[in-house]
Amino acid sequence: MPNVTFDTKYLMKRIGGKMTLDKLQDQLYKMGFETESADDKEIKIEVTANRPDLLGAVGMARALRYFTHKERRYLRSIKGSAPALTIAVDDSVKGYRPFISGMVVTGVDLGAEALADLLNFIDKLCDTFGRQRKKLAIGVHSLDAIKGDLTYTIAKDEKMLVLRGKAQMPYSRIVRQSEKGIKYSGTIDEKRGYPVLKDGLGTLALIPIINSDRTKLTTKTRNLFVDITGTSDYLVGKAADMLASIFMELSGIVGSIAVKRNGETRTYPLMEHQQFLVPLSMLEGEIGARIGFNNVLELANKMGYDAAFVNNRVRFTVPEYRLDIINEQDIIEDIAIAYGYEYINPVPVPSIGAGVLESRESLFEKASEALVGMGFSEAMNSYLSNSATNFAKMSRKPAEDEAVTIKDAKSANIEMLRTALLPSLLSNLSLSRHEKMPQRMFELDMAFHVKDKRPVESYHAAAVSLDSSSNFNYSKSVVTALLHVLGAAFDVKAATDPSFIDGRCAAVVAKGKQIGVFGELHPRVLRSFGIEEPAVAFEIDLTTLY
Repeated sequence: MPNVTFDTKYLMKRIGGKMTLDKLQDQLYKMGFETESADDKEIKIEVTANRPDLLGAVGMARALRYFTHKERRYLRSIKGSAPALTIAVDDSVKGYRPFISGMVVTGVDLGAEALADLLNFIDKLCDTFGRQRKKLAIGVHSLDAIKGDLTYTIAKDEKMLVLRGKAQMPYSRIVRQSEKGIKYSGTIDEKRGYPVLKDGLGTLALIPIINSDRTKLTTKTRNLFVDITGTSDYLVGKAADMLASIFMELSGIVGSIAVKRNGETRTYPLMEHQQFLVPLSMLEGEIGARIGFNNVLELANKMGYDAAFVNNRVRFTVPEYRLDIINEQDIIEDIAIAYGYEYINPVPVPSIGAGVLESRESLFEKASEALVGMGFSEAMNSYLSNSATNFAKMSRKPAEDEAVTIKDAKSANIEMLRTALLPSLLSNLSLSRHEKMPQRMFELDMAFHVKDKRPVESYHAAAVSLDSSSNFNYSKSVVTALLHVLGAAFDVKAATDPSFIDGRCAAVVAKGKQIGVFGELHPRVLRSFGIEEPAVAFEIDLTTLY
């Protein structure tokens, strides 16, 4: 979980009213946040990773005002007006970093404390939630220094004067020699060019590395332009909503911008407010307490929701800055926090005997010990995946309705449950491909598929070895040793699989059906994950064995 450090006086000022440091820490604890240290100068708080809106003092103070009933304005919107700026998105950014949003802000009063907190919030958001600017990056500029409309494009190696720079430098030199360039160079593929945002005078930003010195901010800046780029349309839209709500808290007037992409024009910020209808019985049943309609409304307000009764259900309207609310369960969790876990009585779990390991767990323990003994390290990955990683990179075409897909997926990176473990392991190894060889990794966990229109869970064992000396015989020896340890009766038969090299691949057959495959991975598959070292791998469905 990310740690954030705030100026104590500034945070107290944003909260309003009188609150002692002890009272502040108590309220934070009730909201679910640990205070690591606190004094009159600084307060350090551990924030849950699903609440990026709390990474700045403005957002944290707003949440505390709601929690202590100091404020009752829950939703914000932008008054209708023509977009102040237009950004034309060039086709060259497709498939690279294609999405952009933003806003203009006028009349904002950025004193030294507010400016420092804003920039710290943006840096923290982009480094944590934005995955070191790979998924999301934000630039803030002086609006008064911008001339004309903007273009977002991929440029060749041109020159710009970077923030606090002394002379213009080529983009390539900025990426390779500047502090920010070195830190975030992994976000740019220089062979394809450089993502830049330009106005009538030249380059505003080398995205997502650094802004131009021409549009730098000072404590006297009152009018701003904010650009938000990323790999997901949903993320750049919600990030714009989050930042717009912060600028409104700072008494700024937020104006919209128009983004022209693929022949369509879209206006940002969207300021979208999701709505959920939740039966009271569902809320009370899952929390385990009798709350009542009136109390639910108070608790909803305490967590920043606008709430109302609708036919024996509660309608929750989610504020525009919340990125973490996906379904009713997230709302129920918030209501439980507001109610107070200390007031929810625990219910004993009935038991009729001593617990024993399931046959599956015993099998997994044996498999894990065997693979560790053969020099493999264990990985633990998410069940969530996407079609590109799970199928395309593995040179596989999914059968119709093979995968369990996620309804209304918020990101292209998370759109289905994985059908195999090998794509996850190869993704892991692609991140450490520059480390010392050999590298060997395995995973024992669930994969998912659809059978007779119903989701089915199966438990797999998979492993990959990156080593120039590894070959088909090595992979066969590992599989044979593993299955002997598990006491399985099996056969090995010749097989073809698009993920493996023809003639260097075999199937594992047990109880009359194929349960796995092993061999040398195809170079095409390795290249798709950015891996240059030869690799062998196997994946076996252990469900049949237990």
